[in-house]
Amino acid sequence: MSCTNSDGVNVCDCQTGNRINRPCEFYHRRLEPFAFAIENDPCNPQHESPLFTTVPMEIRNMIYEYALTDCTSHPPNRDNVFRRYPPRGSKLPLSDIGTALLQTCRAVYLETYKMPILLNPYIVYNFQFRQTQRPKLMKLAPWQYALIQSLDISLQQIALEQGELAGYIERWSPVKRSQGVDGAFYVMPRFYRSFCLVHSATAKDGDTILLPNNPRASYDKNLSTFSPKSEARAMLARPLTRLTLRLSRTDWWTWASPPEQANTQHLHLDPTLKHPSKNQMMQLADQRRAGTHPQIGESWGKCVASIPSLKTLELVLETFAPKRLQLETVVQCAKTWKFPLLSSGAELVWDGRVEQANWTKDPELDPHWSGQIGHFEVRIVRYRRQKAVNPSS
Repeated sequence: MSCTNSDGVNVCDCQTGNRINRPCEFYHRRLEPFAFAIENDPCNPQHESPLFTTVPMEIRNMIYEYALTDCTSHPPNRDNVFRRYPPRGSKLPLSDIGTALLQTCRAVYLETYKMPILLNPYIVYNFQFRQTQRPKLMKLAPWQYALIQSLDISLQQIALEQGELAGYIERWSPVKRSQGVDGAFYVMPRFYRSFCLVHSATAKDGDTILLPNNPRASYDKNLSTFSPKSEARAMLARPLTRLTLRLSRTDWWTWASPPEQANTQHLHLDPTLKHPSKNQMMQLADQRRAGTHPQIGESWGKCVASIPSLKTLELVLETFAPKRLQLETVVQCAKTWKFPLLSSGAELVWDGRVEQANWTKDPELDPHWSGQIGHFEVRIVRYRRQKAVNPSS
């Protein structure tokens, strides 16, 4: 359920005329940051606090970042239960973000209120069951949605290659969020069915903008009590700078096949093809090593390329221990991949490192793997942004 005229103070349109029987989830919620309301109020300069009198701002920001960065939402040695079965009854991992820091005093709050969202990714633990998100998307206020810069998505290979991920990324408006030389986009400070972005040639956080007419006011008589236009203070939409894609052991097309090195049942992945064979994957890697980089085409590489502001791409690839060599083959090919970013003159290239991990859990009943089900291999391949060597490729 979403509202189309909620400012967190006035009655939401979904309550007007009692069209529904349940409370609106946005009613009486502040849809602008509290900082906008108190930024001009007197603030204790904290002359007796070493944090403000001794520690320079640069060091203070490092302290804030340490306290407000989540380190527990994706434990490296624990299963993501949402990838194994529908998440009914399962609980999200606990977060260790020190949000209590923002409640210590007004001076600290004004310096840090954006940081919990700027620093941490929006996590989708299971792309097929998107209620397993942190934070819940429709629980976010518009200004919080605007600050999201990083996405961390766990998904099946079929969703990656068949366009589902591309459609999801598109809804985050990656091009508008890129903030070009012709201005930037605000996120609408009210809920108009979804988070809407409006353009401004000269924009900064906290600017007062004129909201457009309510899109339902023309045909819904119950909205006649609302003014056709109003003003509100808005937050600039931040560019998406980091993307993490995770394939767990059961997310691959051939996850249930025996570990023999058969071409048709080998683990395989390539950003330019949908469902490539092992031979195709390796042939394309050889072409890249020889200096020829295939066009991205319509596979998942195009989805990555559609985010022009990306600075980092991270692939977290997991499989069963008996398929270690298959995973290594995928990783060796992945080192050759490049992602030309849309209309940016930049590309993502392998950063020269591969992080390796393995972990073990108690064996589970499984007809394919028997007692070895509890041993897993993980490889993390990262790509960094650089100026495109050949922008036309």
